[in-house]
Amino acid sequence: MRGWAPREIIEAALADLRPITRYTITERGRMLRELAAVRRNGYARTVEEMGYGTCSIAVPVLDGGDRVVAALALVTSTVRRDPGKFVPALRVASASITRRMAP
Repeated sequence: MRGWAPREIIEAALADLRPITRYTITERGRMLRELAAVRRNGYARTVEEMGYGTCSIAVPVLDGGDRVVAALALVTSTVRRDPGKFVPALRVASASITRRMAP
């Protein structure tokens, strides 16, 4: 995956990890491992970290180059428990948006 936030933005986010639910990642080391997984996988996911009963998947939207300018996400019920199956569709939509943003 291309393009990531500058180090100072990552550090600012890591300095302000507050719990929203009991599953929210609030430990710096764990969040760094999660960010590494996001880079490896090319998408982010949550399970009840932002709200009980919800999970989400997000993919980056690029500026037509290598810079991430937005994210395209889907939030669904944890009853589904497999939001990963939506990653291919989100990637197609993100690629379409990225192409339209190209100079």
